[in-house]
Amino acid sequence: MRRMRKTLDIRNMAVVLLLWMLSLSSGCGGYYIMTVPDQLARVGGDVVPVGRLQRNDFFFFAFGCEGGAMRFQLVNNGKLVGQEEVSFTDRDGYAAVALPVSKKTGIYAVCVTVQDSVQGEEVRQVVPLFVWDPDRPVVAVDINALPRGALDESDPAAVALRKIAKTANIIYLTRKGKPTQKAEHDRLEGGNYPAGPILLWQRERWRWERKPGNTFARIVIESRMESQLPKLRDEFPNLTVGICKKSLAVKAFVAAGMKCVVIGNNSVTGSTITNHETWGVLAKKGL
Repeated sequence: MRRMRKTLDIRNMAVVLLLWMLSLSSGCGGYYIMTVPDQLARVGGDVVPVGRLQRNDFFFFAFGCEGGAMRFQLVNNGKLVGQEEVSFTDRDGYAAVALPVSKKTGIYAVCVTVQDSVQGEEVRQVVPLFVWDPDRPVVAVDINALPRGALDESDPAAVALRKIAKTANIIYLTRKGKPTQKAEHDRLEGGNYPAGPILLWQRERWRWERKPGNTFARIVIESRMESQLPKLRDEFPNLTVGICKKSLAVKAFVAAGMKCVVIGNNSVTGSTITNHETWGVLAKKGL
């Protein structure tokens, strides 16, 4: 009986401590978190940026904000262009629109803004938009296969990718969240690596939905995640090669019907797999 009472007392103390910590954190955090990844589109097509709005009000928990008016607009040479489109966030905080992109290849941007209707707090993100010719070859690179730490233009990996970029566009794939992507872009730029979008291996699945009686369709973001590779290959049929080190990345590339160049991992073999001991070997031999 004493042991049971002691256990209950400990549990009660734990609950009281947790409630006390939450009471301290409420009203002290209270900031918005908006997540918008890099964007990629083909010339003359549409880009569908999916943004998520969350609010951190309790300790380290971030909850989706429903009903936020998320505004999307294209940016060219630092200036807003085209028509601004608005989408209201769903119960998980997601919103998306379709924006027509330029008929010229290049690096543009998408500006996404949300303003708190009560306090007037504004959250804004400007993310890169890469507009590519769908007929140009594309090579996907697992960013974990690159050297760690600060990159240098003399790295064999940088030399190899610069040679590849003369005839192909480069996509970088990562498993890390959006907050790390600005640092990764800075790291790539510092090492004189080819510019390219940093995309998640998996992203939220979205689809068009038109309800009976409605003239316009809306974009619905589902809760499940899906690999980006099949959709990317639909948009860019010449995305046929992936470069990586880890066997998990190899499986993803092979499952997407792509050839795979594996750096420094000779234990992974297959009919569509090429092994190179180092990036330096790839720089000399090419794909």
